Amino acid sequence: MATPDPAAAYRPLAPARTDLVAWPDVFGTRFIVFVDTEEEFDWAAPLARDAHSVSAVAAIPDAHRWFADHGVPLTYMVDYPIVADPRAVEVLGAACADGVSAIGTQLHGWVNPPFQEALTPFNSYVGNLPRSLEAAKIDRLTDAITAAFGTRPIARGADSVMQLAVPLRAAYGASVPVKIVTRLPQTPGRYLKRLTLLVDKNPSPIAATLDLTPALGQADFETRLRVDEYSHIRIIGELDSGELHMASRYVKVSGGCSAPPNRSALHQIGKTQFRLPEGLHPGAVTPAEVSVVHPNDTGFELNQVTLLYIPPHFVRRVQVRHAGRPLFDAETDFSISENPSWRFHFVPREPGLLTAEVEDTKDGRFTGSLDPWAAS
Repeated sequence: MATPDPAAAYRPLAPARTDLVAWPDVFGTRFIVFVDTEEEFDWAAPLARDAHSVSAVAAIPDAHRWFADHGVPLTYMVDYPIVADPRAVEVLGAACADGVSAIGTQLHGWVNPPFQEALTPFNSYVGNLPRSLEAAKIDRLTDAITAAFGTRPIARGADSVMQLAVPLRAAYGASVPVKIVTRLPQTPGRYLKRLTLLVDKNPSPIAATLDLTPALGQADFETRLRVDEYSHIRIIGELDSGELHMASRYVKVSGGCSAPPNRSALHQIGKTQFRLPEGLHPGAVTPAEVSVVHPNDTGFELNQVTLLYIPPHFVRRVQVRHAGRPLFDAETDFSISENPSWRFHFVPREPGLLTAEVEDTKDGRFTGSLDPWAAS
């Protein structure tokens, strides 16, 4: 008789076949492998700060080559003893020069300075240290990785302060709704200072870069994107401290950059308007939306009469302010849908106009404004 597995009760049930995603044949088979890249030590011995080595890193080049030959990128989850060793850094730097592999992080607190805690098994587990001490250790590790590899690690998944909402199957590739949700309020003490929105497979992947201020109150945004083929959509956020965070979603749609344009409102190009979808909330976070009438031509669309390509002509910058103070500046590309709009938040602490200054690629300049108090 087989021995019951006591852990089985804690495992989730396997999904039904009807719950599985049916990827198209062109998607192929894709893998990403996370490699725990850490020091070697005797698991049976008492914990020690220095009783370890990093000699196993010497085996990485051969292993990496095998995965690379099969088209599988690797993400090396390094800890402090690895990044503090020059030979390990050299080996990993060479491995990640393939352009698809990456450096990630993991925290082994008992070998990661600063050392302010007692050396105990309990304190060796992530989450058991005081939050301030654990943050100091992560900062030290981040600084070491930045110095060693010339790049900063990016927090993802549950560690990220952002989430991205995108439909898996979008109805129309030229107008894919995207919602950026943050778990971090915008305060002078800690805030998101920049967001970069990307569509991996678009001809111009960087759809928008937004420079933000604490005056937003909350760095949540909504807009619509053109998506040219099945692709990941990503948002990368940079905190005022320099920390990087990311969220991504896969969307199944195509044809967004060459979809036939709507030419019915060309006489209104540049008309810029605000609205407050939930009214005004003085002193509190208030949703708002700014929109611009503009074709946002990509250069990939055909004129249905002449059968010639329509030259690119799109909004390249939107600057939004309240009472003269900056809320956000958006540098945009043609990956933003026609008639671009941005839903955002701000905290109206004093009377003053919401204003937008808009520029396009033909040096057109447009403005719009709204008095939130009068509108409410």
